[in-house]
Amino acid sequence: MNQPSSPSKAAPFPWRRLRTDFAYACCLNLICAVVLTFLVNDGTDFFSNLVGSMCVGSIVFLVIDLGRLGIWGEHRRPRLPAFAGLVLLGAAMGQLLGQALFRSIMGMRLLDRGDLADSRMLGALIFTLTAAGAGTLFFHHRERIARLEASSAEEKAKTEQV
Repeated sequence: MNQPSSPSKAAPFPWRRLRTDFAYACCLNLICAVVLTFLVNDGTDFFSNLVGSMCVGSIVFLVIDLGRLGIWGEHRRPRLPAFAGLVLLGAAMGQLLGQALFRSIMGMRLLDRGDLADSRMLGALIFTLTAAGAGTLFFHHRERIARLEASSAEEKAKTEQV
């Protein structure tokens, strides 16, 4: 007896990969906090920079990675112009929402429109764009190496069968 064919199942969401990538993103956020504390040295203590970096960087990561997975899926490579736009959007949203989250956690007043025109805010956005770009390059090269290793293992398996 033939059973009706079931509709094709969508690939499960890659939660494990998202968790692993988020761990790497947290390490990058830690590096940002260290750079802000010891190289930029604007007088803010390490703990505040760490909380701020985690708030901003986590939102940047989630916007970029969830956007990438939602648009292109886990196995398709993003197109550069659209992905660059996603990185810019992630950096801007991360800065605005991350600052709001940071200020809420730290018990500070929220930013208003006048604060957005402040030169420190512009500097923070440039720093966020730079960090987001560096993180994007890190994840891009990490994926590329994984694809090359998988391809190499596949080729090796084919040659061993012959």
